[in-house]
Amino acid sequence: MQPSSVSNDLLIAAFPAELAGDARAALAVMPASRFQPVAPFSVVVGGQRVAIPGRLYNDEPSADAVVSLSVRQRQLLHRLY
Repeated sequence: MQPSSVSNDLLIAAFPAELAGDARAALAVMPASRFQPVAPFSVVVGGQRVAIPGRLYNDEPSADAVVSLSVRQRQLLHRLY
């Protein structure tokens, strides 16, 4: 089960644009949340503005799901949590 497309868009915005594909793959293993991420704050990373969520309410994904990700995708997932 994965977050809604609105949540996905908010979480993808937490990373520079060139990481969007890897971020989508990482988000695909996240269990759905009943709540939207808490108000993001903006920072500039490598010249790009990103929006870091203040808090997430998703349970952690299963270890099997995490192992299926590439190293970069796992890093993105861990940074969200």
